[in-house]
Amino acid sequence: MHITLMNIKFESRGSDSGNRILVTRPLVGERWLDLLTSAGFHIDICTIERTLSPAELIEAIGTSCVGAIGQLSESWNADVLRALHAGGGRVVCNYAVGYNNIDVTEATRLGIAVGNTPGVLTEATAELAAALTYAAIRHVVPADGFTREGRFIGWAPSLFLGDLLHRKTLGVLGPGRIGTAYIRCLAFGKPIPEGRPRT
Repeated sequence: MHITLMNIKFESRGSDSGNRILVTRPLVGERWLDLLTSAGFHIDICTIERTLSPAELIEAIGTSCVGAIGQLSESWNADVLRALHAGGGRVVCNYAVGYNNIDVTEATRLGIAVGNTPGVLTEATAELAAALTYAAIRHVVPADGFTREGRFIGWAPSLFLGDLLHRKTLGVLGPGRIGTAYIRCLAFGKPIPEGRPRT
């Protein structure tokens, strides 16, 4: 079923009599939706592909909403959280690792639990960093622009030659979770030597 509020369209799933959960953007996959609907929840998924303003979030929450799954780009400020609380809201979850867009102090005061998705972007971020490393060292972006501009007329020995990572040592200072995953991406499963800083 599809509904429209304030020119915002929603796709509704699950039991019409179930407790309502607002989802502010379409999410990846179906498993999350299956879990919530099989637990008896009614899910309203905003189908527009843009960030909702606080006023739109308040309107979308309405008078009955036990929980929400929002985005890092949205401002879950005190006004929005009070509207969620007034609608029976008990939880707001960020579909993101961070949660600095949520007024955690106000949520705590209102008894609204705040959730996020820690660690879900570790490998993706590391792989993107590895791709950028290769793109930089092999001059991929300038070579692409050169070709798209129609300037490529044939191979030349030093044309965008770049450098090799092969047999090089790459240092990552203070690798945390993402830095360690980045090293694993570049090591292709080979043992990773650990160094100690000199003091």
